[in-house]
Amino acid sequence: MRIAEFHSVTPSIAEAELPCRLELRGRAWGSAVLAVLLLPLALLPLAAMASLTMRITADADVRTLLASHPGSAAQVAIGLALILLLVVWPLAALIGRIGRRQTIVVGPGEVHVTERSLFGTRTWSHQTTYFLGLVHHVRTTHDGIRHELILLAPERRQSVLLAIAPGFTDAELAILAGRLGTKILPANALYERTRKPLQPRFTAAPERTLAVANA
Repeated sequence: MRIAEFHSVTPSIAEAELPCRLELRGRAWGSAVLAVLLLPLALLPLAAMASLTMRITADADVRTLLASHPGSAAQVAIGLALILLLVVWPLAALIGRIGRRQTIVVGPGEVHVTERSLFGTRTWSHQTTYFLGLVHHVRTTHDGIRHELILLAPERRQSVLLAIAPGFTDAELAILAGRLGTKILPANALYERTRKPLQPRFTAAPERTLAVANA
């Protein structure tokens, strides 16, 4: 699941008691409008493919020619398959974003995720010890700059977006990391592909110390 697709996270995890339920939603109308605009363009190469396929099927001379030149026939088949892939795959991904939402239940020691889209529902869960740490990430979007708190997973597609806000302080980050029992990682950990251990940016302070600091 691409984190950038989500526009809102409610309620604020900083104000919620664990276990808490977070609802992540994107802008369905934007994907729907884009899909409507791109659908006619996608139909053009598909119509050309259908016309070519019908001609091959109906014309005996063309079939004979392709049968006598298997290499050329393979090239035609591969070309048609690539065109189909390049058209259908992005369009299906765009349509799948319409109405996509995610429900995250963050409890003591466990994170449960349910993803819903037009193509179905998928659920998974992990112990909090599975995650590498908490990341404060800054992203530029069409609406401007937004700050995100992401629970980073070894399998990047299973990383969990916990909060979106105009900004987060180091104290807020440390408090949340302490509540989750995880360490804080630098933002570049999101793009780290090596097997080297990720170094924490700083260690989350104990709950007792954080409570005093927060007061």
